[in-house]
Amino acid sequence: MKTNPAIKLKYRRPTIQVVDHSEKNIRDFMNAIETDTFAGLRDFAFVNMMLDCGIRPNEALQIKPSDVNLQGRQIRVRREYAKTRKERYLPISLQVVEVLKKLISVRPSDWETDVPVLCTYDGHRMPARGMQDRFRKYSAKINVEITPYHLRHVFGLFYVRKWR
Repeated sequence: MKTNPAIKLKYRRPTIQVVDHSEKNIRDFMNAIETDTFAGLRDFAFVNMMLDCGIRPNEALQIKPSDVNLQGRQIRVRREYAKTRKERYLPISLQVVEVLKKLISVRPSDWETDVPVLCTYDGHRMPARGMQDRFRKYSAKINVEITPYHLRHVFGLFYVRKWR
């Protein structure tokens, strides 16, 4: 070939996305969640877990009640659903313990033990897309886009800034 046929084709340059939400935006987002329903309480627990220990969204949605150690203040991420395929334990604050305790206490007693903590109101696994849709609703209320994965970035930034 004498010339490169792709020379005139445009290519996408990698975009760098910086996720740096203010503390006010995060507080507004959390205040947009109505915790007087099961779904709202579940969403509030999800947000608190993400901000407290930086768990990946998909891992959080698979946590079972037996993975939550309220007395030891930790959550077990089983290797079956860990992205790295390695089991690990994440410390959680007293605030998250209280929210999880409340969420677990309102679950129907006839649900199986393998029903995830952050499930739908009828006891099915909450799909990641479903949680993303819920986040879009809360984001629209405060006019700031926040996604589940943004909270993982916010956790990291707040953690680093705290120890600077």
